[in-house]
Amino acid sequence: MYRMLPMAPQAAGLMLVACVGLAGRASPQQWIEVRPGPLPPAHSRSPIAYDESRSRVVLVAAGRTWEWDGLEWAVAADTAPAGAHAKMIYDPDRQRCILFSGATWQWRGYTWERITTLESPGVRWGTSMAFDRHRSVIVLFGGMGSPDDTWEFDGREWRSVLTWGAPQPRFDAAMGYDPQTRRVVLFGGQVETPWSGSYPVNEMWAFDGVQWSQQTYSTPLPYGRSGAHLAAFGDDRTLIVFGGQQEYDVFSDTWDWNLGGWLELHPGSSPPPTRLGSMTWDGTTRSIMLIGGEDRSGRATDAQWSLDRDPRRTFEAFGASGPASFGRPLLTARPHAKALTGRSYEMQFEGLSPNPLHVAFGMIGGSRTQVGTLPLPIPLQHWGMDGSWLYIRNDAAWAIHNAGGTARWVLDIPDVAALADQRIFVQGLIVDPAANPLGLVTTNAGSVLIRNP
Repeated sequence: MYRMLPMAPQAAGLMLVACVGLAGRASPQQWIEVRPGPLPPAHSRSPIAYDESRSRVVLVAAGRTWEWDGLEWAVAADTAPAGAHAKMIYDPDRQRCILFSGATWQWRGYTWERITTLESPGVRWGTSMAFDRHRSVIVLFGGMGSPDDTWEFDGREWRSVLTWGAPQPRFDAAMGYDPQTRRVVLFGGQVETPWSGSYPVNEMWAFDGVQWSQQTYSTPLPYGRSGAHLAAFGDDRTLIVFGGQQEYDVFSDTWDWNLGGWLELHPGSSPPPTRLGSMTWDGTTRSIMLIGGEDRSGRATDAQWSLDRDPRRTFEAFGASGPASFGRPLLTARPHAKALTGRSYEMQFEGLSPNPLHVAFGMIGGSRTQVGTLPLPIPLQHWGMDGSWLYIRNDAAWAIHNAGGTARWVLDIPDVAALADQRIFVQGLIVDPAANPLGLVTTNAGSVLIRNP
């Protein structure tokens, strides 16, 4: 499966000319309507999540489980857990999608399995959920007719969390994880009161595991709304909010939240006013996906949109590293590195064992969707590499020296103008005899955008 070529960086650079043909050009920052062929039926309030380990978007709609591989939708299962207002989150530490509909379910790519728990938040309408990557728990808050309670799921059990300063009870609020502050954030929603029904708000709250705190800003704010959509730009430091509803008005605006400040974006094109759609980061296409939802009349749609800001970045990580005996290695770009024609581009493998025998191999390829006739990614447990995945087509590979736990990978990019705005894909393979029977572990993968100086 792997071709280990003792290739010099200069020779590897020449391989780029052959590799980039299938990688594709970058798109400008804008919402683009995607028309991939047959779509899931029109829907709203449908659970969605991006499965990082398998590079698939998972959607539960119309009683079926659908998956998106970056090119097309396919029915992954003819059944799905029942629940009109279910929520789904991907757990990257346990590599599975968790769906909560009053009952708790997990999806690993083959079938739905129910998780029996001693306690449960119970059936909720319009609740909010997010995965706290810093504390490795799913956080759940509120819902219509529910108190201002907070619950956490650690992969096995739900528990009610005693918190301080919780937001007022609300439903249809948007929730996500802020990697800059390492806190779960809650935006908007329909606040319930015992005397005047409910009303939409534009509050942003943050939760650190113990205390809720309302965030304040000096920048213009989005209008109060419920049923909005929130997702993070991959490994970027910003959260994106789109659409939602205030009373009888439905929005089509796009907002960027970064370090406590709001910025309204003005993409070249936008979806129509939408509420209660399904939005997630899609690591396969390196964009935010919005699918389904309702228009101002309450009519459901099957439209699919993509928001792409990738041209502003050189390196975009995707996938997950396999388990090594010393932890999980990480492939990333060196700080401030830029992939420019005629220049050297530096990446590195971090979190390696300091043992120099734990050699890293760097692989480059021109595709992240297919190897021969096989679709990517490919699970490698059949080759004795449990938990490892092949995310890219391996066109070339070479050994990289491990110096004290970090292996620097220098790639010389030829001075060829045709390489500008093209992508290559990279991944690592780490020698670790104690990890599994084959003694090899794969890292996450990365998409590298090449530009002219």
